[in-house]
Amino acid sequence: MRSITGERVVRGYMNTPRRDKVYMLLNSSIYTMMIEVLRAVTGFILVLFLPGYAFSYALFPGKEIDLLERIALSIGLSISLVVLSTLALNTLLGVAINLINSLLVILTITLASALTGYYRRKQINTEKNKSIKNAGTKQT
Repeated sequence: MRSITGERVVRGYMNTPRRDKVYMLLNSSIYTMMIEVLRAVTGFILVLFLPGYAFSYALFPGKEIDLLERIALSIGLSISLVVLSTLALNTLLGVAINLINSLLVILTITLASALTGYYRRKQINTEKNKSIKNAGTKQT
């Protein structure tokens, strides 16, 4: 490609006008900032909330505690569960602490707690249904 003066024009980052360079820099920094915020929010939820929330349902499957208590309990339980399980995995088994191992520990704790909570809640509901059916048959 040739310009009006006859010079050869090559498209690329170095040959773009200054305003385009500034736009590309701002655009990439905005995307980078958005990705960092998304990573922080996801990490907060995954590490500091989900394991404890699932474990609180395993401990209290019914409506013994309200939502605010469950959220506060889940943050404390998450911190203790994640730290202690990762430390135990490193100390007892000699497994290195890295992103993949930590993620697997967190997901294992969360899934095991969620399944336990689901099973206990289902068990409570079937006991309530049996007591309701028995109460209905005694009245007739």
